[in-house]
Amino acid sequence: HQAAPDPPSSNNKRWVFYFKTVSITMQRSLMLLLLLACSAKSGFVEAFTTPTSSIQQSAGKRVTQGAPVFASFPSYQLEEDFSNNGHNINSRRIQIQRLFGKKGAKTSSLRAICTALPFLLLKRLSLGSSVAWAASTATSVPTFKKEEILSYRALCFLKATGQNILTSLRHPTKDTFKAIAYTLVSIYLLTNIVEGMVASKRQKLDATSEWGRYADKPAARGQALSLLMMQLTPYAILPSLLDKLSKKKKDDLSETEYKSTRAHKLRRRGGEMFADGLLKLGPLYVKIGQILSCRENLFPDEWITAMERLQDRVPAKSGKEAWDLLYDAAPGGKAVFHKQFSDFDDVPLAAASLGQVHRATLRSSGERVAIKLQRSRLRDIYDKDLALMKKIAKIVDKFGKAGQVGGIEQSWVSIFNDAESILYREIDYRDEADNAIRFANDFGIGLGGVEIESTAKGKDGNALPSAAEWLRTPYTYGDLSSEKFLVMEYVPSIKANNNEALDKAGVTLEDREYLAECLAHAYLRQFCAHKFFSTDPHAGNLGIEVFEDERAPRVVFYDFGQACSLADDQAGGILDVIE
Repeated sequence: HQAAPDPPSSNNKRWVFYFKTVSITMQRSLMLLLLLACSAKSGFVEAFTTPTSSIQQSAGKRVTQGAPVFASFPSYQLEEDFSNNGHNINSRRIQIQRLFGKKGAKTSSLRAICTALPFLLLKRLSLGSSVAWAASTATSVPTFKKEEILSYRALCFLKATGQNILTSLRHPTKDTFKAIAYTLVSIYLLTNIVEGMVASKRQKLDATSEWGRYADKPAARGQALSLLMMQLTPYAILPSLLDKLSKKKKDDLSETEYKSTRAHKLRRRGGEMFADGLLKLGPLYVKIGQILSCRENLFPDEWITAMERLQDRVPAKSGKEAWDLLYDAAPGGKAVFHKQFSDFDDVPLAAASLGQVHRATLRSSGERVAIKLQRSRLRDIYDKDLALMKKIAKIVDKFGKAGQVGGIEQSWVSIFNDAESILYREIDYRDEADNAIRFANDFGIGLGGVEIESTAKGKDGNALPSAAEWLRTPYTYGDLSSEKFLVMEYVPSIKANNNEALDKAGVTLEDREYLAECLAHAYLRQFCAHKFFSTDPHAGNLGIEVFEDERAPRVVFYDFGQACSLADDQAGGILDVIE
C-alpha cells in the first residue's frame, strides 16, 4: 500500500513505468509468500523479534538453551542479502537453507507472528525498489510512430530475455544445459515447421518452386521425403487389405464396379499423392517417376496413370517467366533471338523434368519450329543432388554390392557413376542435338520427314534404306542450338498411349499392330546395324503422326538427351540372342 506518484505524463515513458511497476509488484508478492512460509517454521519469528543488540552480541557464536540458530548471523548480513534488488539470489538461498536445515526453538505464538510480519514487510519495502523508483527511472525513449511501438517493445523484451539468460549462465547447472538443449531443439523444429508451411503455400502455386531450396538444404528434402513416405503408407496397405476382405476379387468385377470400390479410390488417391510428391522433390525424382511409370509390373494401374503425367505434363513457366527463361537460355540474348525468330508462344506445348517446349517461327525460312528451354539452376541442382547420392552409394557399398551381371560383380558406386555421366549429358542440349542429328541420318530422314540417304551401313557394306515411310523424327537445327537452347522442327503428333485420341483420329487396331512392328523394327535396327540407340523410349517421347490421306500412320521419336553407342561385339551379341 505504499503511495505511488502519478504515472509519467509522457506517452513513450508510461509503458516503461507500468512494466517496472508490475515487475516490482510480482517481486514483492513472491517475497510475501516466502515470509509466510518462513513464519510457519519454528524459531524464525523469535529470531527477528530478538533485539538487534542481542543478535550482534551473539554474532559468530552458537546459541543454545532455546535461542534460535538464525540469531547467530549478523543482522547487517541479513539486510544486505534481502535488499540487493535480486542480484544476490544464490546467497539468499544459502542463508534460507541454513536456517531451515537446523532445528531451533519452536514457537507458535500468534502474538509473535503478528509482531514480526509487519516489521519484515516494512523493512523490505524500505530497503527494496519502490514504485517511486519505477517512475523516476522511466527514462524517456525515442518517439516512435504507432506501428513502430510494437517492434520497439519486442526488442526490449528480447533484450531483457537475453540478459536473464546470460545471468543464468554465470552459474550453470545440469538443468541449465538441459534447458538450453530443449530450447535449441524447439527452435529448430519450429523453424522447420514454419518453413514447411511457407513452402507448402508456394508449392500450391508452383510445384517446382522448392527445387532450388531442396538442393541447397538436403535435410529439408529428406524431411519432405520422409513425410511423403509416412503419408503413402496407409494408401499402399489398406487397398490390399480391402481386396482380401472383399468377397469379390478385382478380376471378377467389371471396370465400372471396380471404380466404385473403396480400394480403387484409395489407390487413385495414393498414386496422385506419390506423383505430386516426386514432382515437388526435384528433377531427379521426376526422372525416377518417368522410369517407374513404364513398370506396370511394380505398381497398381492407378499409380501408373498418375505417374504418366510426369512424362510431359510437369508444371512449366509461362508469360513473363517464360520470356525471362528464353532470354537467359538463348545464345546471344534478347537481341539475337528476335533477329532470328518471331511469333514466340510463351505458353509451352509440353514440359518435363529438364525443360519445356515452345513454338516459334524462323525468320529466314518461315518454318515453324519447336524451341526447348532448359529450366533454371538445373546444373547447380544436379551438382548438389548427385554429390549427395554418390556419398549414399559409397555407404551402401560397405554393406553389400549390387550383385553380379555376366559374372562380374557390380558396385553401387560404379552403377551411379555411369548414371551420373548420362544425366549430365542430358542437361547439355548440344549433346542432344548431336544425338538427334545422328539418329535422323542413320534412318535417312530429312527436314519435313522426306527421304535422304542413310548413313548406316548393312553387313554387305551398302547403305540401309530410308525409314521415312514408317518413321519420323524432328529435324534439328544444330547451328542455332546451345547448352540450354535447342531448336527443332515442329512435328505435332498423338501421344503413343493416348488411346482415346487415337480412336478419334481413326487409328484402327490393325494400324496399332503395324505401329508396334515399326517400333520393334526401329529398335532392332538401332541395336544391330546403327550401333546407336535412344535409351529413353517412354510414352512421353513417342508419338503417332496421323495423315488425312490414305497413308499409314508413322511412329515419331522425340528427345535424344539419353542415347548410347554399342561396340561391334555388343551389337553382334544382341543379334545372336534374338536369333
